[in-house]
Amino acid sequence: MLQRYARWREWPCWLGLLAVAFSGIRTISHATFWTHLAAGRHIAQNGIPRVEPFTWAGAEQAWVDTSWLYDLLLYRLWSWVGAPGVTLLHIIMVVTAFYLLLDVARPLAGPLARGFALLLASWLTLSSFDVGSKWAGVLLAAIFLRILARPKGPPWQVAVWLIPLYILWVNLDASFLWGPVLVLVFSTEGFLRHTDESAAYAERAGIYLLLAPTLCVVSLLNPYGFDILPAVFTGGIPLQLENGGSPFSGLFPALFTRNLIYAILLLGAGGLLFWKKRLPLALTTIGMISAFWVVRWTPPSLPFFALFSFPFCALSLQAIGQRITERAAPANPNVAPANALRRIAVVLLLIGWTGSLAGWISNRYYVHMGHSSAFGFGAVESVYPSNLETVLNHPAFPAAVLNLPSDGGYLAWAYPHIKPFIDVRASAHGAQRYRRLLRGLMGDPVAWEELEERWLPQAVILTNHRPPSLEIGQHLRARPDWEPVYFNGTTTVWILATPERAELLAQRNDWLAEELATLEAARRTYQAQLGRWRRPPLPAPLLGAATMFHLQGQHAAAATCYALITQGAPNMSTAPLWWGINLTHLQQHAAATSVLQRALDRLPSRSDHAIQARLYLGINALEQGAAEEAVRSLRHVVNLQPEYGWAWLWLERAYQQAGRPAEARQARAQVEALMTDLPSTALPTIDEEEEPGVGNPFVP
Repeated sequence: MLQRYARWREWPCWLGLLAVAFSGIRTISHATFWTHLAAGRHIAQNGIPRVEPFTWAGAEQAWVDTSWLYDLLLYRLWSWVGAPGVTLLHIIMVVTAFYLLLDVARPLAGPLARGFALLLASWLTLSSFDVGSKWAGVLLAAIFLRILARPKGPPWQVAVWLIPLYILWVNLDASFLWGPVLVLVFSTEGFLRHTDESAAYAERAGIYLLLAPTLCVVSLLNPYGFDILPAVFTGGIPLQLENGGSPFSGLFPALFTRNLIYAILLLGAGGLLFWKKRLPLALTTIGMISAFWVVRWTPPSLPFFALFSFPFCALSLQAIGQRITERAAPANPNVAPANALRRIAVVLLLIGWTGSLAGWISNRYYVHMGHSSAFGFGAVESVYPSNLETVLNHPAFPAAVLNLPSDGGYLAWAYPHIKPFIDVRASAHGAQRYRRLLRGLMGDPVAWEELEERWLPQAVILTNHRPPSLEIGQHLRARPDWEPVYFNGTTTVWILATPERAELLAQRNDWLAEELATLEAARRTYQAQLGRWRRPPLPAPLLGAATMFHLQGQHAAAATCYALITQGAPNMSTAPLWWGINLTHLQQHAAATSVLQRALDRLPSRSDHAIQARLYLGINALEQGAAEEAVRSLRHVVNLQPEYGWAWLWLERAYQQAGRPAEARQARAQVEALMTDLPSTALPTIDEEEEPGVGNPFVP
């Protein structure tokens, strides 16, 4: 009977574990997932790679796959059960990891505090739950922590368990370096505790101290031997090119995860202040190490911060709760005020749990944060260059293809016969190569010349919704020898136009008609889904198409797409900006002013996007005859960015319209100092308004 009662009292913990499970039920969209799959397929077919096998920028250079065993197992699992089975396995790993730590936190906190701590941990895992080898590392770290914190049997038995587990960890994920760290921390705690408690702690601490270097030695039991260690330090973590693992995350406010981390750190400080007993040295030290690491290097360290901070979060919540209870009922913790506080805590936990699940299941969290995933099972391929078989399989399509790094893993997986140029593996490429590629694609003359001379690129596969795509498209469009040959909303394929590719170019209109029909259907489907309780995921094809339409001067089509995106994702900062800019080009100045003001309210005040919004607000005010209002907006722009020649040009016109000739002449002097070969107007206009809907991006 007592045992049943004890289990019933643990209900907050079961709710917390359920929240952790629900935080992982989301579609797969992270760039590194496809690299893991491609590596697993390569290992299954050709064995463990010793040189870079996927990209032609890193061809023939040495490469260490620090997660080779995970990649192979992932590929096998994907072949058997697909995306739902892969997601479910990772959810099981995460839930198991936190279940193991419940026992570690039990002596420190009651069920309610541990339930709250698990709910906080679920939000941290939600921010970082991208299917990958790191979750295998999280599970093994939890097993290590559980064995070290609550050992059973003699100390040598602990070593018997940990050594084979560590060998497995070394071959699954680059996070295996946590293993010796955990052992050393518990060894230190044992030496400090044996002086005032028991000599048994000294024996255990001594064995742990010997175990740490032993683990370092057995880490060499992997296919790469010693080479795995420098690979972990120099390139075990992929390049962090996208915040939150989403190509859209840079277009949304990114404060939630950072604020959540600071709130948990503040909670930990409360535990340090109010905990009356002796702090658990090892758990406290591990929590502080992970806290330092997450502040220093947030995205890749979030999963381990969620795991290692959980016991100390539970301790802190327990200490703060006891402090509040003592203040409310200092004489007797069982009197009415204390019981009322417990009931309030229960209600808050239930509200937090219900609200969290509702936000996740309805997709409101994912849309609000700008994530490319959605609640459910499956894989999101629409954010990558998918459905390109028609053009890539054409006999005249060239082999030397440039691409953005975040697309490299998907290209390697989906089109193994076309090698991508680059992907996100720091061990194979590094940030410097990525920066040179990006500068060249965006039109830097020196960097582009270097790309042409060294790599002789013949094609560019460009995902239109990624942040630099507009600048890249503008650069390629300005080059007479480069032409777009394929467009499906998400992706535009550009090729170097040569006589031998005339047949390929001749087919683009047929491909375009088919893809535009598909894109229009996607637009109508997204529009029909708006306003429902379950929000539709962010539409990568519409975001990409809007960029391409704007680039090609199809402003009505671009405005239609941006209007829908703003309606579906009101937290997005750039969609209303570009909507307003396109409305300005369509000479709908009153509507443009309203939309641009909405955009400005969501943008950081000194950001480039905010400056652009103020510029177009000034232009619209000027076109509507509000010269003084235009002067105020444009003066703000040139104060923040004095080298912005177009802003000075429009400011000159605003001064002229406001009847301030002396200031207009000063603005003209700034224009002449900054710009040459000025066109007659700084704002292209459209004589006839286009029909709303999806237009032809290849016809200006």
